[in-house]
Amino acid sequence: MNRIITKDVIIEFNHEVVTMNKRLERISKIFPWYWAFSDDLLFFIAITTIWLTQVKGFTEQQFILLVTIASIFTILFQIPLIKVIKKIGNTKSTRIGMFFLLIHMIILTFAQDYIFFIIAYMLAQVGWIFKQMDVILLKNNLEYQNKDEDKFINIISKGNVIYSVITAITALTIGLLFSVHQYLPMMLAILNMLLCFIFTFYLIDIEDTKEYKSEEESKPRYNKLPKPLLLAFVTLVTYGIFTALTVFGSQSGQLLAQNELVVNFTLNQAALYMGVLLFIARILRLLSNAIYPKIYNRLGNNVVIVFSLSLILAMSLMVIGFYLNVTFIIKIALITLGFSLLAAIWDPFYLFIQNVCLTKFDKIYHQELISYTHYSLKVSTLVFGSIVALMLTNLPLIYIVIALLIGTLPVVYIFLRLKSLLQIKSD
Repeated sequence: MNRIITKDVIIEFNHEVVTMNKRLERISKIFPWYWAFSDDLLFFIAITTIWLTQVKGFTEQQFILLVTIASIFTILFQIPLIKVIKKIGNTKSTRIGMFFLLIHMIILTFAQDYIFFIIAYMLAQVGWIFKQMDVILLKNNLEYQNKDEDKFINIISKGNVIYSVITAITALTIGLLFSVHQYLPMMLAILNMLLCFIFTFYLIDIEDTKEYKSEEESKPRYNKLPKPLLLAFVTLVTYGIFTALTVFGSQSGQLLAQNELVVNFTLNQAALYMGVLLFIARILRLLSNAIYPKIYNRLGNNVVIVFSLSLILAMSLMVIGFYLNVTFIIKIALITLGFSLLAAIWDPFYLFIQNVCLTKFDKIYHQELISYTHYSLKVSTLVFGSIVALMLTNLPLIYIVIALLIGTLPVVYIFLRLKSLLQIKSD
């Protein structure tokens, strides 16, 4: 039933608009802090390898299989999950995502059987798919406020900087926390997830508040193929391959360093020193997040060249560090610099891909694109994870890093292809 437009109705409407703008402005100011505390599994991420291999007693192969099996689950259920996201909207999706991540962290902490860890990793993958809608939530709100692309990049970069500071502090103190009690970092991780889940009830997407939609807007748009198709395909392939290489490269590098430490020190000492190494990685990550907006403003789409060359350099440093006949400290330093460089390029690259998805394609494709980035990552993770798990049955860990180094070479071509397509789209 249509409302009769009167002076009181106009005043009420203007009041609602002003109130909503103030709320969205507050969300934009607080969003970097939410992003920083929720974009990764704080505390747990610093002891992932030690927790799963030393505390829970899993082999390196079982550790890799957790990621691989979870990827298969994500691939099978990606399309139905996208339908659910489009039906419930970005606000509720973000909330559900954080809830699944909270449950996943609780299981990782208290479970003992391997099957429960598989379930936990599956819940985490579903949680990340839903939670990724928070970036669309932010983008929609900024567009409603007539904010430009730079505002979006600055907010996410600020969140990444805060995240890097937090993780640097946790990496430096995680060894001490672990020494006090092995479960203390995990309890803090659960507390962090709980607080982030509670905060999602404060977030809102302006698109989810529309009371009246046109008939065209109300039509379901499930599984639409994003146009231009080639740009979408290359973007997703680039994200999947690059991120899979980064994830497995970082995990392998940390395991290489951890193995060296465990051989030379006690478990508690190894955890303490591993925290110091991760602190170094977080500092480099902090610096990269702080300077990325300036680099992007200067290089634009050419920044993809920096990403690809950094990936090759990082893998090379870990291989050189392992084989070079040098002192223990130099060996650890080279390996650490390698996986630290991977950590440094991860956030800027992810922001770059998010910005491509949200600025180079129509809004009706945003949910699909953000979801498909996760899907692309899982497909790549499945392929790489299966190869890595198979190789670990007969080969030392260093051969995994060598294989990943070889896998970085085609990335250069893919990045150049993406750069050319983005240039065409801009023109």
